[in-house]
Amino acid sequence: MVDRLSVLLQDQISNFYLDQHRERVSKQSLVRDVWRSKRDEAREELEAAERRRVVVEEAVRLQERIAAKAMGDRHRNYSMTLRLTGHLYNRHLLERTLDVIEARDARTRSVGEPIMGGQRDRASTIVIEVTGVSSESSMRSLIAEIQAIFDAAEREDAANRLKAAGNATAAATAAAAA
Repeated sequence: MVDRLSVLLQDQISNFYLDQHRERVSKQSLVRDVWRSKRDEAREELEAAERRRVVVEEAVRLQERIAAKAMGDRHRNYSMTLRLTGHLYNRHLLERTLDVIEARDARTRSVGEPIMGGQRDRASTIVIEVTGVSSESSMRSLIAEIQAIFDAAEREDAANRLKAAGNATAAATAAAAA
C-alpha cells in the first residue's frame, strides 16, 4: 500500500511540475507572439513613414518647380548627383560639404544608403543629390568649393603619411645606430 501511495504521489508531483512547465512555455509563447506582432506593426509604420516622406519630398520639389516657373526663375532647378568618397565622418568632410551646400540655399537628399568604411584605411561613400541651385555657373562654383574641401583633406592626409613615414625611418635609424 505504501508503494502504491508513493507511486501515486510521485505521479502527482510529476504531473504538477509538467503542468507548471506547460503553463510557463505557453506564457512565453504568448509573450513572444505579442512581441513579434508589435515588432511587425512598428516595421510597417516605419515603412509607411518612409513612403510618406518620399512622397512629401517629391511634392515639395514639384511645388518649388511650379513656383520657380511662376516667378520666371526657370533656371532655379539646377541639380546634380554627387558621389562623396573619403573619411566623411571622422574628418567631418560630409558635415563641411553640407554646410557649403546649405550656405548656397541649395537642398540635398541622400540617394541610396551610405557605405561605411569603418576603418582608417577604408573610405566611406555616400551619394547625394544637390538641387535648387540658381544657375549653371553657381553649380560649377559649388562643385569647385566641395572639391577644394576634399583636396585639402587629401593633402593633409598625404602630409600626415609622409610625416609618419619620416618618424618611422628616424626611429629605425636610431635603433640601428644603438
